[in-house]
Amino acid sequence: MDHFGRIDVVVNNAGILRDQIFHRMTPEEWNAVIDVHLNGSFYVSRHAATHFRKQESGSYVHITSTSGLIGNFGQANYSAAKLGIAALSKSIALDMKRYNVRSNCLAPSPGRA
Repeated sequence: MDHFGRIDVVVNNAGILRDQIFHRMTPEEWNAVIDVHLNGSFYVSRHAATHFRKQESGSYVHITSTSGLIGNFGQANYSAAKLGIAALSKSIALDMKRYNVRSNCLAPSPGRA
């Protein structure tokens, strides 16, 4: 903000993996993934929302995953976080539309070009 005076886009791409079969997953493995993916997306997006509202423009790009859309073996934590990001993005789009702010998701799919 100090250098450019505004913010035009936020890309929420941070992530970690703590893959584990569900019945062996620890609360720490669950929370670590939820904290980075879902809570991280919330906190970064929420901070930018104040600036986007003032300037009446902006765009969010959230990275979700097909694991969140269809599930994946050993990734209950990751899948839940990624589907949560898709819902967060949709709700942000609805809430921020009046301020000319867009919110979209990308869901990369492994093995597809």
